[in-house]
Amino acid sequence: MNVLLLNSPYIDSIYDFKQEFSVEYPLGLAYLAGMMEQEKIPNDVLDANALGLSLDSAIQRILNKKPDILGLTATTTTIIICSKIAGKIKEKLPNTITIVGGAHLSAFPDACIEEFPSFDYAVQGDGELPLVELYHTLIEGKTVSNDSKRWVPTEKKGGIWFRDHCGKIAHYETIRQFKHLDDIPFANRQKFPNDKYRVGPLMDIGYRGSQIGKIAGSRGCPYRCVFCSEGKSWPPYRSRTPENIFKEMETMYHKEGVRHIFFVDDTINVRTNDLMKLSEMIIKSGMKIYWHCYARVHPMDDEILSAMKRSGCFGIMFGIESGDPHLIKTLGKNINLEQARNAIRLSKKFDLKTLAFFMFGLPGDTPETCENTIRFAKELNPDLAFFSMTVPFPGTELYDNYVQSKVLPTNFTWDAFTLHKKNSMHQTANMSSEEVLYYYNKAHTVFYLRPRYWARVIKRMIQHPQEIKNYWWMMKEFILTHKWIPSPVNPGSRSRA
Repeated sequence: MNVLLLNSPYIDSIYDFKQEFSVEYPLGLAYLAGMMEQEKIPNDVLDANALGLSLDSAIQRILNKKPDILGLTATTTTIIICSKIAGKIKEKLPNTITIVGGAHLSAFPDACIEEFPSFDYAVQGDGELPLVELYHTLIEGKTVSNDSKRWVPTEKKGGIWFRDHCGKIAHYETIRQFKHLDDIPFANRQKFPNDKYRVGPLMDIGYRGSQIGKIAGSRGCPYRCVFCSEGKSWPPYRSRTPENIFKEMETMYHKEGVRHIFFVDDTINVRTNDLMKLSEMIIKSGMKIYWHCYARVHPMDDEILSAMKRSGCFGIMFGIESGDPHLIKTLGKNINLEQARNAIRLSKKFDLKTLAFFMFGLPGDTPETCENTIRFAKELNPDLAFFSMTVPFPGTELYDNYVQSKVLPTNFTWDAFTLHKKNSMHQTANMSSEEVLYYYNKAHTVFYLRPRYWARVIKRMIQHPQEIKNYWWMMKEFILTHKWIPSPVNPGSRSRA
């Protein structure tokens, strides 16, 4: 039996502009591939998104490969696409087993099995062990229900969900369990189209293709932001040891030629002692690695940022979300505006690129709080402000509140949950979706058409000439896509093969 891991094509339906902006590396699939390599399971990868395939082209490539098991990863916005692909494959290859994982499945595993008959199995949480154990079960001609040496029924979160022989939803977990994240094999990047991946222009320092690599030093998040599922997801927050992370970085550097590393951890500075230790290990190794990351605005101080800078860190992305001093306290982030000011100020002091995330349509947002957010973004003046419209994704406290208050429209579909396109998901108890869109567009215009912002851009280009092409791309994209009614959605992104 052979396994095919699929990253479905989704850019055009979710981010019209993003194919020209960046192509994300499906790190979760790479860790699954690493696990299967360790277990000596025949496997292949199809990143239809990176290859720019249309839906029909992706389906045809899958049919040509004739997988025995098709593994798909799905977010809320891609679950419909994945179900269509799985359904078409089932029509042509009825014996193919489909197993789906990802954020949406972790929120609604049983409901997804009921809603999408084209999925045979749904994985909640970590997928490495459920995937390989399912393979071993099937290769022996057994079912999960009668393979007692590998599976046990459970009522806990996590594990695998499927329809039993009676058509009822069954829920099992693997008997074999990882005691620590260090036990999970390193990501296997060999079968991915590494030449296709690239980061966005602001965090792009010139490396391309296989020179860029992602790594995860932790999974989950210890905080409970109302708009994010990570704090409520299962398993809870866990981290790898600095030694284990460094060993994977060495592998990426010496064996795969990676020079630019993107840490995808939600909050890399949660464990400041581990971060300091990892930074010192990189410095002592002599590896010329450049890296960027997500981080909380607190804790941040000179010692932490100095170590990060000396180890090759060149950019940090901060989730600030709101510029209203009262609203920010209600988001579960456990931060305040002064901490945000300090984090951006210190990052600039160490000449680190700064990206700040802001949201409109948060619970409690009003026109006044939205104006406060725009003013605060201007005050901070990061290298890039990333504005989005709040979406109540499943698995979040926000989604639960929307359901309870009956704010969600009754006829919604999952592919309507998009961050950068106008839809009814953006409405709140206090603001209509049109109002949220208005402040979203206003923020882009007010922030990016300021002399102070472009003074900072010119200064950076003088100090870092290699970034000229990146800022030129941003300026060109801004003009072409906004048409003076600002929206970063680009209707002219290249057509898919």
